[in-house]
Amino acid sequence: MIQNETKKLATLNQAQYIALNEKLEEIDSKINELSSKVKRKKRKQNTLALRDPVAREIYDTFMQFFPKGKTPAQTVHYAQMRIVVVVLYTTGARVNEIKELTYDDFKNVPKTGSLSLKQTKTNEYRMVYFGTNIVKEFEKINDEVEYIFKELGFSFLGCSLKDKENSMNKRSWIRKVNAFLFQVKRDKGLALQLKSHSFRIGFINSILQKSDISKAAALVGHASLDTTKRYLRYVNSSSESRQFVDDALGFKKEESKDKENN
Repeated sequence: MIQNETKKLATLNQAQYIALNEKLEEIDSKINELSSKVKRKKRKQNTLALRDPVAREIYDTFMQFFPKGKTPAQTVHYAQMRIVVVVLYTTGARVNEIKELTYDDFKNVPKTGSLSLKQTKTNEYRMVYFGTNIVKEFEKINDEVEYIFKELGFSFLGCSLKDKENSMNKRSWIRKVNAFLFQVKRDKGLALQLKSHSFRIGFINSILQKSDISKAAALVGHASLDTTKRYLRYVNSSSESRQFVDDALGFKKEESKDKENN
């Protein structure tokens, strides 16, 4: 008796399972049918204009720019940005790799001639080494470092008056730096496409003009040489490119012939 009831229950459960499975297959079929009818919109890719590298003359323009802040917030902003300009130019760091630098990081630069940066893409540390001239650039921002970290009590470079313990989020920090670059570009009449990454482009550009791709990749922390190769398009300046094209097309030779005929 019990065995018969057990068999009936097993048969019933199996039948329910089969029916349920058939229903699920039917639903899946309808979903696939509807999906094939829906036209998927292609994601529009925004192509950014090539950013100009920050060369030495642009760096000097930045360092000469800083006005006196009219408000406490402006004073803090300009002090932070003066530090940012020096660090980005001399290290080629990504802008978010420097927002959590501390007082000790800056104070150790003259002692060790180096700065340790945590790379945002790999979470690995990269050691940047400095010669005596670059160490002197860090000495120029000593007053700003003392003001930000000691007088105001910021834990990190990327803190704010509202939160002195935690650095601001990535987007806010990038927006802050780019707003400053736009201000300098506008006030100084610079017809350049400058963003925070322009410093990294300028750094890699300078390295590539003095060494091979392998050394440049190691210095900036690129895991792949292909990444470094993308920066080759920035190596020649516009004037160098114009001269190269003139020479390649033979115009320089024609000019020389004209002078000889005269």
